[in-house]
Amino acid sequence: MNKLLILVLFICPCTVSSTSQEAGYKDLVDIELRTAEARVGLGGGGCGGASHEPPPTTSLDITLLSLDKSRYVMGDDLEFVVKISNVGNEPVLLPWDPHEADFEEKAGGDGYRYVSISLLLELSDGRAKELMTGWGLLGSPDVAGSLRELRPGNWVQVRAKSKLEIFSDNEFTHRLYSGPETELTIRPSLLADTVTVSHRQGKAYLDSECLKWGIAIAGDKTIQVAPREAPVPPAVEPQLATRLRL
Repeated sequence: MNKLLILVLFICPCTVSSTSQEAGYKDLVDIELRTAEARVGLGGGGCGGASHEPPPTTSLDITLLSLDKSRYVMGDDLEFVVKISNVGNEPVLLPWDPHEADFEEKAGGDGYRYVSISLLLELSDGRAKELMTGWGLLGSPDVAGSLRELRPGNWVQVRAKSKLEIFSDNEFTHRLYSGPETELTIRPSLLADTVTVSHRQGKAYLDSECLKWGIAIAGDKTIQVAPREAPVPPAVEPQLATRLRL
């Protein structure tokens, strides 16, 4: 395990408080994200594990606390609040910076590494399901303020806004965009990765490796979704579509 993962996953538990409390609140609504330069993806490792592997040391509960409405039209903005709780026995340094550019600027043209967590929202009608984009937060010991300490029992809340869009070309997607109004269940999902960025021959290359965190999901909501008179968004690249379904 490399030094970054050790720093992100563990903090000395000797000063852990027995009092649970909110450790932070991040409002991502209406902020202007500062992105990094275009990168060439090198793929990433899957999250499958063997039965003999030890249980994850990092254990988080992800709860969808609220939505701004109970009825949407495809393509609408959807505002939501998610609670992330540390239910494990060890403190965690949680990625807390939404701006990719902060890490690129700190590296000053050199390679760099960070941990990324991505919050996705799963939509299901009971027969099929798809994922829509939520938000992403990044963290590294090299970038001040990009990691938030989350002690056992403590939690953070993140408020964000995302478009109610699905970028898959399948029957479920077409039903949502052109079929009758549908009742859907919406629930959160979290992906965690270590990301390495390297530079070669004037290009930036990105490689990612999945972190096998223990994630429990709660707070399912029911919404009504109506179609919009607009073409179905183009399908994403196969590699991205596969990654979203992991």
